[in-house]
Amino acid sequence: MSELSNDLKSILGAESGSEWLTFMDRIACDLPFLLHRGRPTSSAVAGSEIGAAGCKSWSEYIEKELLWNVNTWRAWQRAYSKVLEFPYLRDLELTASAINALNAKCDVFPADLDAHSALTSSLAVKASDDAANTLKGLKQRIAELEQAQKEKDIEFEVLGNRFASLQIRVRDFKRLNWFSRIFAKL
Repeated sequence: MSELSNDLKSILGAESGSEWLTFMDRIACDLPFLLHRGRPTSSAVAGSEIGAAGCKSWSEYIEKELLWNVNTWRAWQRAYSKVLEFPYLRDLELTASAINALNAKCDVFPADLDAHSALTSSLAVKASDDAANTLKGLKQRIAELEQAQKEKDIEFEVLGNRFASLQIRVRDFKRLNWFSRIFAKL
């Protein structure tokens, strides 16, 4: 295994929130063609550490050499492109996931730290409002269900009273029927 593979594997095993940037910086230095749009040329792959490891593609290298996940690579690559475009992100030590989530939530990515702070504050307020509205909606739904339960309880009570009344009528009918049979024999 090469020095690059060992370094990349040790970075992947670091389990630190900002180590992904170290990994991506190392890729940018040693395998910069991976950060360009589109599929790398076969000659670029063959002439790189990837080809030297006996792999025919970056995906194969990720899975066989680094024992890692291609989908995570793609997520890190998307986030890294934002870090390259907006260098202030590097100082925030955000995870790739946090950067991608922020990118998904906004129409225009914040250009500087102040815009980033304003956006994250407004998103936090919106999330809080959404949670409050959700809580308010749930409380309203609970009240509606409790009212429906009261109405059903009343309906059940009315049906119970009708049933009791019918039972009394049936009992009275049986008595009358019994008396009528006795008087009919006399």
